[in-house]
Amino acid sequence: MINLLLCGNKKVFDGALTLLISILNKTKEPLNCYILTMDKTDLKEDFLPINDEQIEFLKEVVKEKNSESEVTKIDVTDLYNLEFKGSKNESAYCTPYTLLRLLIDLIPDMPEKLLYLDIDMMVGR
Repeated sequence: MINLLLCGNKKVFDGALTLLISILNKTKEPLNCYILTMDKTDLKEDFLPINDEQIEFLKEVVKEKNSESEVTKIDVTDLYNLEFKGSKNESAYCTPYTLLRLLIDLIPDMPEKLLYLDIDMMVGR
């Protein structure tokens, strides 16, 4: 089982799909993908979380390659607001979604080992 961590908002769906397909094309191992997301429309109108329809589509894709694979959406809006709301990073050049990976140790029942990948990557040879 490959435990994978991705982070992002609704806009990164295409990147998540491309990344997952590139991984699944290189392995027969089941993939357990956790996607951290949040609603930060209080900062910017288009900072919407990945929606359930997008997650369901990703699930269909990974299960088509390996029926044991899974995609799990974890909304960390409340946790983010507790830990990072109002921080200087919210107005940095990159989005606040880049901070989500830092919350992983605060989320219960996560695998001991996770591979974090930026959502705009692809796996090659």
